[in-house]
Amino acid sequence: MYELIGIRQAKQIVGANQPLRSIVDKFEDETGPAPPLDPMRFSFEVSFQHKWNQEIQEKFVSAFVREYEVLDEDVLVIYDIVKQVYLNLRRYVSDANKHDDEDEIQAKKRVKDTVDMRLKSSRRATRKRTVSKFSSYRAKTRRLPDI
Repeated sequence: MYELIGIRQAKQIVGANQPLRSIVDKFEDETGPAPPLDPMRFSFEVSFQHKWNQEIQEKFVSAFVREYEVLDEDVLVIYDIVKQVYLNLRRYVSDANKHDDEDEIQAKKRVKDTVDMRLKSSRRATRKRTVSKFSSYRAKTRRLPDI
């Protein structure tokens, strides 16, 4: 999906082209063209439930199901994945928007600090899960002393 959007990592969405709000509104009014699948351009100025973003989701899911022969019961999972990707990308875009009281340098520092904090807490949680799994594995495989 990132390839269709034109990025390799979620944080690159900040520099990616976004559709103009006027084009998104014209599509909603049925006076403008539908969003293309390639390049895939979500609109982060509107909600995920907006007609523009729903059209992109529908096009992606349809193409994915055609190409990979997805089972009927798994199609809803694909819809959920698209929504989750949208929400993750939107978080990066909204984090990167400057607040009223800051300049560009302050905004970049704030974004970097926020990302670092998320990564740090993510690593901590991953370490806890890893240590917990290792401890339970050792407990299961610990041999009793020979008598």
